[in-house]
Amino acid sequence: MARRTKGEGSVSIWKGATSPGQKFRARRTIELPNGTKKVVYGYGRNKTEAIADRKLREQIEINKVPIAETITVAQLMTKWLHSKKVQSLKAKSLHDYALQLRVHIKPVIGDKLVTEVTFEDLQAIQFGLVAEGKMRTAQVVTIRLKTMWKYAMKLYRKQIADGTVKLIDIAEDLDHVKALSKNRRKRIWSTDELKRFMAIARGDYDKGTSLYYPLLFTAASTGLRRGELIGLRWDNVIPTHIYVREQFVIYDGKLHKETPKTEAGHRDIPISAELYEVLVSHRERIERHARFTGNLREDNPLVFPSFNGQPILPRNITRCLDTVCERAEVPRITLHELRKFFTSHITKKLAENGNYSPKIVQHLLGHSTPGVALSVYTKVIQEDLDKATLNLEFEK
Repeated sequence: MARRTKGEGSVSIWKGATSPGQKFRARRTIELPNGTKKVVYGYGRNKTEAIADRKLREQIEINKVPIAETITVAQLMTKWLHSKKVQSLKAKSLHDYALQLRVHIKPVIGDKLVTEVTFEDLQAIQFGLVAEGKMRTAQVVTIRLKTMWKYAMKLYRKQIADGTVKLIDIAEDLDHVKALSKNRRKRIWSTDELKRFMAIARGDYDKGTSLYYPLLFTAASTGLRRGELIGLRWDNVIPTHIYVREQFVIYDGKLHKETPKTEAGHRDIPISAELYEVLVSHRERIERHARFTGNLREDNPLVFPSFNGQPILPRNITRCLDTVCERAEVPRITLHELRKFFTSHITKKLAENGNYSPKIVQHLLGHSTPGVALSVYTKVIQEDLDKATLNLEFEK
């Protein structure tokens, strides 16, 4: 029987039922916007109906809006997070938002009434994070503050309009936090460096000491994200394409299966015959390993399982990358930078073949707009930069 996680609630047959529609009762304790906790029940003919009824009753309780003069920032945070749940935000995004609010905002202004918070209070949160050198955290927390105050303005729009509530969007004028320059330009590996790297990884794979070579080869050949690689299943691989339909994300120290974050993430990626051959050979190795040790199931749906048959942990991929980079004597990179390698080289190849289109690269990477690939993922290839000379032949 699967163990329930904290906050999930419970569902059981209800002994006090007086009709078939109350056979099951779902129970969960929620935190209301006023900071208090309340047990909410839902009922139904089966577990699914009971949970759906409970969720509806939860939303009714949460939507009881306190007046602006009495709502604290902590209460506003709770309501704002629940509004994000209504928008069907992914579980990892909700987890990250809640963590940022709980750690960086609530301790500073959580007990203050929303109408009492000043622009200087919000700046103090920014300045504190910047002083600690947490530039990226300062950036995302600023975004959360801006979004949360816009939500408050929307929540109390009617009261603001009729003058019963004095509330202004004090977060609107918060400056964007610019990340500090690292004073170094990340360059993309050359094809020779990639070959040296892959040769070391292939050697470890052939010796049976590592299972990472096919994953790394796929990353460089397709630009798949880390979670998409870890969650790739055999039923989404055919000789000509890989279908991206699900991924693994990590939060709370555990891997969680999710669908892609955006509609653009659901995509079909063409693959080479060479890559498909690597994957088929890898599947045969997994099956042999399963028969020999019993650790791996022969019917394992994952393309890249660990030696024990479970999904590969991201930190183990990082260790492998660090080790192989050092032995191959190439600049250290992350798995995400192999995605940038793919983007830069596929862009070059498409341009050389005369069929480059930003929309093609956008589809391959699963981005919502083509500009992300051009501005963030496409990097200068050093060997191409070295050839970028202009020979001016003036008459002598």
